[in-house]
Amino acid sequence: KIILAGLRASLKTMLALILYILICGIWFTGFATLSKIDLESAQLKALVPLIIDLPFALYFEPIFTIIGVTVLSNYYQHALQNKSITEK
Repeated sequence: KIILAGLRASLKTMLALILYILICGIWFTGFATLSKIDLESAQLKALVPLIIDLPFALYFEPIFTIIGVTVLSNYYQHALQNKSITEK
């Protein structure tokens, strides 16, 4: 129950992350093809992970952490409030 609650709570954020990665991948591939940049060049290989990973580290990762902590806190609070019911 607790694992599914965390997954369900972060589903929209996961979909946004997947969409972001797809858009970046399509954009970089199209940009490299149209500008005739070698896809194996060292500069492009260094630039693509930076542009994809930077928003993940600064935006998506903190959101996933907040969602996980919130889910755990809610389950802990629920367990404390219903403690007397389970002890009987």
